[in-house]
Amino acid sequence: MAGAIAGAAVPVIMLAAAMVGSFSGWNDIASMAGIAPLAIFVPFVLVIASSLVVGVPATLIMKRFGWESEDAYAYTGAIAGFLVPGSILVIVERSIDIFWNALPVGILGLLSGVVTGRTWWRACRSASIAAPMG
Repeated sequence: MAGAIAGAAVPVIMLAAAMVGSFSGWNDIASMAGIAPLAIFVPFVLVIASSLVVGVPATLIMKRFGWESEDAYAYTGAIAGFLVPGSILVIVERSIDIFWNALPVGILGLLSGVVTGRTWWRACRSASIAAPMG
């Protein structure tokens, strides 16, 4: 959830500014109210899917080789967060050349990935500390 919020914060703020700047009646608010949840829902779905598809295998690999650290999770999240949006666009458009068109979303994904990786690390450490020994 923290990663999704981090990735959605900038677009949601921009959407709110656009809503306030273009207000001309209640019909505008109704139509924009339908768009606003998507600004949070879409990043949330991408973060959850990426966490499962990339995060779980990365965790298993880092555990296996003893590479676990807060920085390792943050860097892994950053790389995955940057690559996932562009990779999805490449698959949908069937053209590798289109990858860089997703650069702004990749930057938001990078931020989201760092937050998700750090949150994942801290949650894992808290769970292992709270678990009874023996």
